[in-house]
Amino acid sequence: MLDPVSAAVTVEMIVSLAFQGFLNSEAGKASVGKVAEKLTEATLEKVGQLRKLIFERLRGKSPELQQIEAKVEQAGQITPEQLEEVKAYLHVEMNNDKQFAAEVKQLAAQIQQEINIAQMQGQQNNQIVYPGGHGQQFNNENIKAPVQQGTITNHHYYGNPPQS
Repeated sequence: MLDPVSAAVTVEMIVSLAFQGFLNSEAGKASVGKVAEKLTEATLEKVGQLRKLIFERLRGKSPELQQIEAKVEQAGQITPEQLEEVKAYLHVEMNNDKQFAAEVKQLAAQIQQEINIAQMQGQQNNQIVYPGGHGQQFNNENIKAPVQQGTITNHHYYGNPPQS
């Protein structure tokens, strides 16, 4: 039985995780570049495992897929049209073999979780309330939250009011 996270993994997400860095577009490479800077070697290895698992399963399905595999392995590139072809074949294979689908989904879910963790690292938002109710907020440079400053006044006491 698939866990809920793996069940939410789509073919589009799997192909994106495995091949986004190989797209011929500058946007594709740029989007991966920022995330890849924070990824661990183990996560990058999992991305490679996912791509290998996909190609092993699709090997021999069509001459075009063999050309795509060779281009990715040798030149490190894939076009959006080729990506769509891989997606279509992968979709069929995952529908025909639930065991294979579960394996691919689980690996993709692990990669996505590690990417999410990497993107959150270093993001902090600290709020400090000083005696007297004056507070300050400090954001890490990666957080774009508005800084809130002001005085907190609490006129509702529960129990005995504080002694002045």
